[in-house]
Amino acid sequence: MMAQLSEDIEDSWMAPYLDMDNSNLYVTSIYFTVTTITTVGYGDISPGDTTRLERVFCIFIMVIGVIAFSFASGSLASIIQNYDTQNAKLAEQLNILDKMYKDYCLPLDLYSRLKQSLRFNSSQSIDDMNRFVEELPHNLKIEVSLYVHEETYKNIYFLKDKTMSFIAWICPLLKTYLLSPNEYVYFEGDEIMNLQFMKDGSCGFVLPKYNNTKYINVSIGCEFGVEDIIGSILKNELASDDDWFQVKDRMIR
Repeated sequence: MMAQLSEDIEDSWMAPYLDMDNSNLYVTSIYFTVTTITTVGYGDISPGDTTRLERVFCIFIMVIGVIAFSFASGSLASIIQNYDTQNAKLAEQLNILDKMYKDYCLPLDLYSRLKQSLRFNSSQSIDDMNRFVEELPHNLKIEVSLYVHEETYKNIYFLKDKTMSFIAWICPLLKTYLLSPNEYVYFEGDEIMNLQFMKDGSCGFVLPKYNNTKYINVSIGCEFGVEDIIGSILKNELASDDDWFQVKDRMIR
């Protein structure tokens, strides 16, 4: 285009390439433009040394090239820095876990589950987002929380009829617990302190003595553990096992 706009095409950069066909001329022009914008500039093609119009054009694309290259470099450096920060935090947690595994002889199964949980929580980045939302003014915090946790409270039956303030308060308190196939959440007799919500997958109450036969299925969106929490509290408060079994019998009935 610059050559065609020149008064005399023989004075333009195309003079040595007049015997080329249009396709080769376009490729040559794109090659020069790319090497200039990327600030490489091999100098084998130099339109800027011919007409005034071409010099103005070269000044224009060199300025654009420097700005674009600087912006791209800064953005890439920022992405790498954030990625390295997240990886450094995860690496520190994994180092602590490895030290515990060696010093305290943790079971291999427990070590593997802890490692899987750390990697999963690191990929979610939920804690940073919750801290950001928590620092917002109350009205903004509620409004933002409804958007951020929309997938959670719409899929959990327990939260469907609750107020916006309650949802904004409780959703950041929920922690994702990743389980492997055939892994137990808790056993009968364990001290239960958490209410569980089924977000995805398959879960249920099983009988370990009978090859894990499932007798209660927990559907996605349902909660479980309420009776077990109450039972754990009563069990700690009652003095004897006889009293505990009597209360448990009444609860079952």
